[in-house]
Amino acid sequence: MLAFIISMMQSYEKSHGVRPQLVYLNQKHLIQLLEECPWLQGMEDRPALGFRIVLISEKELPHPRVIWIPPLRRQYQIKRNMAEVETPCYDGPYCAAVRH
Repeated sequence: MLAFIISMMQSYEKSHGVRPQLVYLNQKHLIQLLEECPWLQGMEDRPALGFRIVLISEKELPHPRVIWIPPLRRQYQIKRNMAEVETPCYDGPYCAAVRH
């Protein structure tokens, strides 16, 4: 899953000229990512990934997506997403479960 995410990010960057900062995943994608990369589970051992993971329901997001948010809008969007947090998907700063 991590290789797939990196591939999506590289493709997006090549097409749009900017590196995406958000990766939208559903619960199944997140579980697969954490199974492949167990080091993401430990907060003190987690390196900076260079992107944030936003968890969205499988019904609304059948496939992973990457996006880039312009700097001024990004602060508002992240704050808005964080205000909608229901429960974190795991202990870590890279993931927020967004109510949808």
